[in-house]
Amino acid sequence: MKISAMNWSKSDPNLVVSADESGSIVFWNLFSNTTHHVTFGKLVPTCLACCPHRQDLVAVGTRCGLVCTVNFKGKLTFWHTFTFYSCEILPYFEENI
Repeated sequence: MKISAMNWSKSDPNLVVSADESGSIVFWNLFSNTTHHVTFGKLVPTCLACCPHRQDLVAVGTRCGLVCTVNFKGKLTFWHTFTFYSCEILPYFEENI
């Protein structure tokens, strides 16, 4: 599969997150050399960013314009979903953490 997005976490330097065209997101812990795969189903991730303040949050943008914040520690949960994409996501992280 072709990788469509990748980000290295500033809050956890051992974490690399990538997304591919099939809708899969891979969380890779470099220290323990383990991976955790998550499938978004029909949603195709096109960009992603790790939260600079919390190690367990990743913002994922999809081809249809949906932006999701995902908590991936423990059970994967969609923390919040935005249906607009003309605003900055980082201020939301800074205000709500």
